[in-house]
Amino acid sequence: MLFRSDASNYSISNQTTSANITPKTLTITGVTVADKVYDSNTVASVTAQAANLVGLVGGETLTLSTAGTFEDKNVSVNGGGTVINKSVTVTYTLGDSTGLAANYSLANTTESAKISPKTITISGISISAKTYDGTTSMSGLTISLSGLMTGTVNGSSVTDSVTGTGSGAFGQPNVSRAVNNSVMSDVAFTLSGLQLSGTDAANYYLVGGTSFSGTNGQINPANITADRKS
Repeated sequence: MLFRSDASNYSISNQTTSANITPKTLTITGVTVADKVYDSNTVASVTAQAANLVGLVGGETLTLSTAGTFEDKNVSVNGGGTVINKSVTVTYTLGDSTGLAANYSLANTTESAKISPKTITISGISISAKTYDGTTSMSGLTISLSGLMTGTVNGSSVTDSVTGTGSGAFGQPNVSRAVNNSVMSDVAFTLSGLQLSGTDAANYYLVGGTSFSGTNGQINPANITADRKS
């Protein structure tokens, strides 16, 4: 408006300008992430409620969906071997309800949860037959494991690298023979120090102890030759 005495000599037309309305930043409370057993992926289960959104205007409501991602797929432990929390990034997607989602923003949050080792068992043990050498030493040990993550998990092909290792000895050094003098596969043996090795070994726990006894070992006769006398 013009206020001077000569204002009646002028006129001012309306002006058009522009300004931005930026989304209002929200926060959220009560977000939790569930601990899980190792499953070879980083997917985390998140619980969050739209009712816990803080900062909505005038009683407006929105819908809410979430996705959680662990920092990596692996079990984390402290120096004493106790499983500890890992970081989980939670992303949020707002949806329209009585309010418009486009009018608001909600930043990712960082939560925490544990990934515990998956238990596996020994499904089979095989040892190679040996040739008699006067000792109880053994070699050719193969340990089969049950419960490893393999196949397709969440759309991704998974083949974890884990093997069972240990050392063993026969219960006696001699060939076992039947009454008909055939070689028997009934030599007792004991394995000890059973453990897991491999890139993904720390993500598993071997149940059943660290030793194993069997009675299906075999020691074959050593071949000898006789000197010919002239």
